[in-house]
Amino acid sequence: MADWTENEQIEQRALTISKWASLFSAVIAIAAAFASNAQAVLLDGLFSLIDFVAAVIGARVSIDALRAPDRRRPFGYAAQESAFTTFRSLSLLAVVVYAMFGAVQEILAYIRDGEAEELNFQVIFVYLVVIIALCFWLHRVQLKAWVQSGRKSGILKLEADAALLSGLMSVGYGLALLLLPFLEGTPLAFLVPVGDSLIVLMLCLFVTGRYWMDFRRGLGELIGTAARPREIRAASQAVHRALDPCGGKIIDVALVRVGRRFDAVVFYDPRRAIEATEVDDLTLRVEAEIEAALGSVEVFIVVSEYGRAWPEGPAA
Repeated sequence: MADWTENEQIEQRALTISKWASLFSAVIAIAAAFASNAQAVLLDGLFSLIDFVAAVIGARVSIDALRAPDRRRPFGYAAQESAFTTFRSLSLLAVVVYAMFGAVQEILAYIRDGEAEELNFQVIFVYLVVIIALCFWLHRVQLKAWVQSGRKSGILKLEADAALLSGLMSVGYGLALLLLPFLEGTPLAFLVPVGDSLIVLMLCLFVTGRYWMDFRRGLGELIGTAARPREIRAASQAVHRALDPCGGKIIDVALVRVGRRFDAVVFYDPRRAIEATEVDDLTLRVEAEIEAALGSVEVFIVVSEYGRAWPEGPAA
């Protein structure tokens, strides 16, 4: 229990840092966006605002995810972490769609009117220096906390990846802006007035795949999609290590990930009379083996001759 308490404290400290860093990023990004007329900076501010809200909610979710099952949640609270990942990714995808729509509108307006707002490069580059340093520092803090807490927290991993992605996007945006002045006097000079909008579109296309993958992963956990093949193999090997010395036959092993925890159902035919106390003992042995291989797990042993593959035709 002491280990869990220590891990929880590490996680909460990291999420608190993430919360205030994201709020600071959002404020300076929105201020810089209005001062520089840069859509990409405004997009960065919206991402940071979502990160702030996510950190506030995530701090609560990370505590709830560790709660034991009760009458209200007979299978525990771990699924809240999957729900958090899903809706956070969905929110970011909504911002991406909004930004792409705005960028396309700006490009069409320039084609129609021949006018575009001039960018204040000095403000943009000061902002980029600050935000890039902050993002990479925040990534290091979150990643270190994730490792120290046992590499189990999906929320910390998500926050670390988000900080790294935000930093890389800012680096890409800065490099692209540096190239814009060099296009003057070339056949691509017509791109300079809408360069900011084009960069926004490219950044959106760059992050869409990542956010979509996070959304699919979280949704898959919510609907009970099977764990990854290598995780299933590791769990199956752990089950065999625990049960093979006891005789009987392992019919099937089902494994799903729910947030930072796995749920494992072992269909087992003992081929002899067995008491409830022995089933409990076998459950604890299987749980210990799987935890050693994969981490936190909830194990259910179902004594069955067929498992999930019922024979065809009416029961005898």
